[in-house]
Amino acid sequence: PDKVFHIQIKDHKWILPKTPMVVNCGKPTLFNVTSGDLMYGFGLFRQDGTMVMQMQVNPGTPNDILWTFNHNGVFDLVSTEYSGPEQYNEEGKDLMKVEKLVEVVGCGNGGKK
Repeated sequence: PDKVFHIQIKDHKWILPKTPMVVNCGKPTLFNVTSGDLMYGFGLFRQDGTMVMQMQVNPGTPNDILWTFNHNGVFDLVSTEYSGPEQYNEEGKDLMKVEKLVEVVGCGNGGKK
């Protein structure tokens, strides 16, 4: 892969890389995700709310997805697996959502879709 991102999840919290997650268009990117306690989901969503991809993240097993993006954009990270009421705060906000986490750059003609 062109880039590899190691991500952990535990206690309903994402443990993310310290560097920005910038991905090159047309190049395979490996997301390695591990859970320290429960089953979670790893999903990337466009700004209009449509899903690009997702995988289940099982505790105690390898969880890798190799993905190639073909359009520029900014994507939100959301757990696609309900992991209990601790996933939400008192106002109902999803604590397992990270807005604008992944940015894809380098597609020709702006790569917009």
